[in-house]
Amino acid sequence: MSATSFLSLCVGILLSTLILLGFKYQSRFFFRQKFLLRKIMAVAHLILGLVNTFFYLWLCMYTYNSYPLSLVIRILGMLIFLLGADIFIGAVSVIKWQAYLPDKSASLKDKGLYSRVRHPMYLGIFLSTLGLSLTFASKYSFIYSLVLLVSLFLLSLLEELDLSDRFKDEYKQYQKKVPRFFP
Repeated sequence: MSATSFLSLCVGILLSTLILLGFKYQSRFFFRQKFLLRKIMAVAHLILGLVNTFFYLWLCMYTYNSYPLSLVIRILGMLIFLLGADIFIGAVSVIKWQAYLPDKSASLKDKGLYSRVRHPMYLGIFLSTLGLSLTFASKYSFIYSLVLLVSLFLLSLLEELDLSDRFKDEYKQYQKKVPRFFP
């Protein structure tokens, strides 16, 4: 696979995810839609998340490099992956299905991991992908991790516009107290 076609594929997958989620996080658009359409968008969000996950795992395996990389770096990569997975699972356990199907009447989540960072799911996703890139010594998956970080940052901006619109001053106070990604 050439570097240009690889980068095009990465950007295409991540942009399609970003565009869909951008629509979803515009509460004025999303909450005006019929419940069935909201469910369809939520399922599309879930499917695109799975496509991104499987693409990334395929990328790690396909571009695995057996050149000598320090065992310490590979172990460090696995530990970073496990930390990211733990953070992601912890964040999902707090908000449950609201990640895919936001509820207009939901309250602001600011307990647990959400008291330390505003976007623990995104932090967990990024750390997991970064950890696997180190474990598999894959330059393409490392590049994908960096493109993903930019996408997650842009997505967090869209999500924060929605949350500011829904929770008003409560969210502005939360933003002042809690950092976006890293504690």
